[in-house]
Amino acid sequence: MTVLMWRWLAVALIVVALGILQATGLKPRMPGDIAEWRCLTGIVCGTIFVVSLAYTAFARVFGGNEATISACLWDWSKAWPVIPLVIGVLCGHIFFPVWGR
Repeated sequence: MTVLMWRWLAVALIVVALGILQATGLKPRMPGDIAEWRCLTGIVCGTIFVVSLAYTAFARVFGGNEATISACLWDWSKAWPVIPLVIGVLCGHIFFPVWGR
């Protein structure tokens, strides 16, 4: 991947982030209450998901199947078994309820 492609990808990500901020009406300040924090958390998670999806599509088109995020994670997991453990712990914290709620 050339430097020019990386620059265009960075510019596209910045434009997407600014568009999301403008569309949601968020001001660049710290959230004040829990509702604003939850909104910001949803935006961050959604942005990470969309950027990961876009990068995977970009990598597959220009680099082939072996360049995707899932192919890299699969290969790294064979070399370092701690990676699936960390992903499992992270998913457990995300998808299982917090005690006391």
